[in-house]
Amino acid sequence: MTKRRFDPRKIDWSLYAILDREFVGQRSFAQLAEAAIRGGAGIVQLRDKVSGGRDFYFEALEVREVTRNFGVPFVVNDRVDVALAVDADGVHVGWSDLPPDVTRKLIGEERLLGLSASSEEEVTRALAFAPDYLGIGAMFATATKPEYRVPGPSLIAKVRDRIPCPVVGIGGVTPENAGQVVRAGADGVAVISSLLNSDDVEEQARRLVEAVQRARR
Repeated sequence: MTKRRFDPRKIDWSLYAILDREFVGQRSFAQLAEAAIRGGAGIVQLRDKVSGGRDFYFEALEVREVTRNFGVPFVVNDRVDVALAVDADGVHVGWSDLPPDVTRKLIGEERLLGLSASSEEEVTRALAFAPDYLGIGAMFATATKPEYRVPGPSLIAKVRDRIPCPVVGIGGVTPENAGQVVRAGADGVAVISSLLNSDDVEEQARRLVEAVQRARR
């Protein structure tokens, strides 16, 4: 049996920090990753929809080093080739990326496979591929994907009982509304803009984690 790098059931999903190239600007990926982790992020994803493979690779190397030093899982969005090149701990794919079964074949059983879902139908479709976790959204209106309809936390409440893996709510999540997502049944929140638009990423991460923890009580 293949040994898992990280057992999905033992990861702290409270804050799934997503470092998105479009929100990073000229800041250091390594410093942002460290700030998010010090603030309580239990898993970090790198997302870059604009750079070429070479730039994405070197960005991923920066984040990979930090997450490895802290013992936190590192996930690459979309790019299986980059994930394998930097020995990432997992890949997150959407429905316009490589098919989940192909992705799993390439990354193996030891790495995490995350899938996205924005409807009950997509949840059902995703579960057929036995993902290690689901990212469900959008929870709220978000500048990252303004064209997306917003199913909201109620979608998580509707489907949570039939999902055997961890679930994070994504899209427009802030410290003020994170509790709604967790009370709907999510294990945590995945955050881009609220985290990276903050002047103090570490403190914002801490606020997000505290909001999640309060909602669990």
